[in-house]
Parts: sequence; structure tokens; C-alpha cells
Amino acid sequence: MKKTNKRQDAKVLEFNKNKKKKQRKSRPQSRPELTVINGGKSRPRMIRKICLGVGIVLVIGITAALNLLSPTGITEWIQTKIALIEGGNGFPVSVSDAITQNLYEDDGRLLLLTETDLKCYNTSGNLIYSRIHGYANPVVRTSAMRTLLFDRSGSQYKIENPSKTIYSGDIEETIITGDIGDSGYYALATEAEDDVAQVTVYNRNNESVYRYYSSDQYVSGVSISDNGKYLAVAVVSTENAMLSSKLMLFDLSETEPVVQRTFSDEMIYLCEFSGNNVGVLTNKRYCNINPKDEYNEYAFGGKLLNKYAMSDGNALLCLAADSNAAENTVILLDSSAQVKKQFSVQYEIYDIYHAGTLTYVLSDQLYVYGGDGTLQTTITVESGALAVCSAGKKAVVLYSTGMTAYDV
Repeated sequence: MKKTNKRQDAKVLEFNKNKKKKQRKSRPQSRPELTVINGGKSRPRMIRKICLGVGIVLVIGITAALNLLSPTGITEWIQTKIALIEGGNGFPVSVSDAITQNLYEDDGRLLLLTETDLKCYNTSGNLIYSRIHGYANPVVRTSAMRTLLFDRSGSQYKIENPSKTIYSGDIEETIITGDIGDSGYYALATEAEDDVAQVTVYNRNNESVYRYYSSDQYVSGVSISDNGKYLAVAVVSTENAMLSSKLMLFDLSETEPVVQRTFSDEMIYLCEFSGNNVGVLTNKRYCNINPKDEYNEYAFGGKLLNKYAMSDGNALLCLAADSNAAENTVILLDSSAQVKKQFSVQYEIYDIYHAGTLTYVLSDQLYVYGGDGTLQTTITVESGALAVCSAGKKAVVLYSTGMTAYDV
């Protein structure tokens, strides 16, 4: 029979008692009864709904911002920006296979039009693309993403961007002129079978969405607003052996023009939108008109219009007192036709351009004027300079065989 150690048993018993006491102490106390507050159980669901709503608002806001950034679509915007990063040799640019005709700048692109090609460069002078057009009288119109290239007095046109040719069109009528907006909407003025002329507006998918027919007046100019909502049409006719021009402003949701302005004994050289306002340049004045028919103008006072350029709603004009080409006044007008800058020069002007606060005047040299109209710098250029524009902090001068950039 196995003997039992009472002292050891007592210790074991005491240990077990202490263990149970500790267990009782560590055992969680019973929870107090909860009082249910009305709506308390739905609070997590409400938080989820709030988070979902905030998320939807953020998505809508980001989408709207991207649409403002690129009305033609974020995919096209990304493709364009990637294409403009292309590397290359940069300035100076030499074109040996064709004669240059014109130079355009828009949103970080330099478009060089030659008699055979349309060439696109980034602001460093690196070639992005070179595309053959084959047009007898090529004309370029630019927007933020896309370029309209058409054959004046022909029937063909193209919609280009830096990554590809988006569309090639061949219409039955002869093209007179055209324009394209940032939204991708574009307008073509053409001759018409049963009328003197017609203007057709296309959306960014190249579908016809609006038409205007002119039965007795020749269309001399068109412009479409960047948001694709308004169309400006300039027409010209003769009355009693006197020239007469008219500007019509259309809301594309209506059939009749919302504004009409007649310019007796004047020729409209240009109509161009900035926002919903259209700037109109004639041989006697520059004016600004909006869809409410609010009107501002700057009259030339008998001076002759020598050169002009439009930039971001500003009109840059070169006026001469008479036929003396060496005495000119350069005037910068804002979107309300108010003078922002004015200065006189004593040399013949080949071309003018405005960007930011700087005004570029091209002659036998390139003159750069600041925001207050004072001469900031003079740049020596080669002979045979044709046109000037800007690329970042550089001035770009076009020659018959290429283009060169100069530090400003």
C-alpha cells in the first residue's frame, strides 16, 4: 500500500485553492446591459454610404478635371504627351527635301508646313512626325490636341495628332476654309451645289452635326469655339458696287444666328474664338463680340493694317500711317479690344508674334519687347527670315530651309 505524504497533500490543496481564486479574479465580469440608441446599429452602414458618396464625388471631380485638360479624351492626351517626349538632334532644324511655307505653335508643338509635308516638332526641336499631305494649297489650323490640315480649293482634309492621323476625309465640294476647336469639333466652309457656300460642323468622331447654307454671300472665314457650342461665319458681298462684310454668330443648338454684325465697306480678314467671345479683324478695326451681342472695338483711325497675329484672345497688330513700310506702330489688344501695349518702330516688319509678356518683331534682326513695350533685346538672325514664334524660353525663326531657335 502506497503511503501518502500529508504535508505535500496539504501544499497541493493550498496551491489548487489559490489557483481557483486567481481564476475567479481574472474571469471577466458580466457586461452591463446595453441600452440601444435609435439608429445606433445603422451607424457603420451610414459611414459606408458617406465614404461611397465621397468616392463618387472624387471620381466625378477627377473625370471633369481630366475632361477640361483634354476634351478629346484622356487617352489621346496621354498618347500626345508621350509622343512629344521623343528625342532627336534638336535645333537647328534643316529641311532639305522641301521648301517651308509656314510655322505654327500650339500647346508645346511646333508645326512646320512644307510644300509636301506637315512636320511636327517638340519645343526642343526634336522631330515627332513627318507626314506627306500631297495638297496643292495646304492650310493648317491648330487646337490643343488636334490639327486640321486641308487643301484649299481642293476636296481633301486630315485630322492629325502627334501619335497618328486620326481621320482622312474626301468630300464632294471644294474647300474654302476651315477651323478646329479644342473639343475636337471642326468646321469646313465649302462651295455648294445649289447655294453660294455652305458650312458644315463635325464632332470629334467626324460626324456631321450642323450645317449653314449661304444662298447669296461668299464665306470668307469660319471659327468654332473650343467647347464646340458656337460657330462664327464671316461672309462678304457687294451692294451698290460697295463691299460689305457680315459676321454671324451661331449657337449650335439653334438654327438662326444669335448675333449678326454688318461691316459696310470693310473686308473681314479674320474671325477667331477665345472662350465664347469671337474676335473680328477687318481692314479698319478690331472688335470683340459675344453671344449676348456685347461689343467692343478698336478703330484704326485711317491707319493701314500691315501685319497681325492672334494669341490667347489677344490681337497683335502692326499699323502704318501710310504706305511707308519702315514706320509702324505695334499694338497689343486684349479680349475687350483695350490697348495692353503700344510702341513705334522705324524698320520694315516681316512678322510679329506675342507669347506671355513678350512681343517678337522680326525684321533684318529679331527685336524682343517686354510687357511695358520697351526693347529688351536684339537678336542677330540670318538673312531670309520668314516668320517667328516661341518655344518655351526660346524664339524660333523660320527660314526657307528650316528653323533656328534663339535664347531670349
